[in-house]
Amino acid sequence: MTCNITSKSHYHETMIKIYALIQEGEEHLSEDDLTQLQTMAFAAEYYKDEILALSMHKEPKNIADWVEQARSYQSRRRQRWCSHSK
Repeated sequence: MTCNITSKSHYHETMIKIYALIQEGEEHLSEDDLTQLQTMAFAAEYYKDEILALSMHKEPKNIADWVEQARSYQSRRRQRWCSHSK
């Protein structure tokens, strides 16, 4: 079985299916269900790490883009630090 995720909506649908299978519990899944779960999980992980990550990290084209990217990075770091310090 192959699972090629081609869009964000397809990614979200796949994640819903993955969570539904996980909720059933591994001991209640057939071999086909386990194979399907593994295939979908690998496809979702690839899409999240490779496709979504690439679309989020665009190469800056000018100084204004560099500044915006730096501000965004600083903002994300502050949010992470604030959430960990609570």
